[in-house]
Amino acid sequence: MSYPKKLASNVGVTFVASAVSMLLGFPVSVICWDGKQSRDFTLAKNVVDANILSCELNKIGVFNIACGRRITINQPVNYTNKL
Repeated sequence: MSYPKKLASNVGVTFVASAVSMLLGFPVSVICWDGKQSRDFTLAKNVVDANILSCELNKIGVFNIACGRRITINQPVNYTNKL
């Protein structure tokens, strides 16, 4: 994928940014490798809810906040290609 250098350290962020760019009609990104690499993306609302809950329960620590569903790089690309 081609993306700004400042985003290069966070593949998840750059992928989402690239997918949105494709939706807006900007040049299509190139997927390196086979596109079967996966991540568990989550919504910002999930992170906010988890932080509020940890405060309400008086829990301190590191929490893994995720949706519990792996998504390959190919899945959203295939979806945006159909639009």
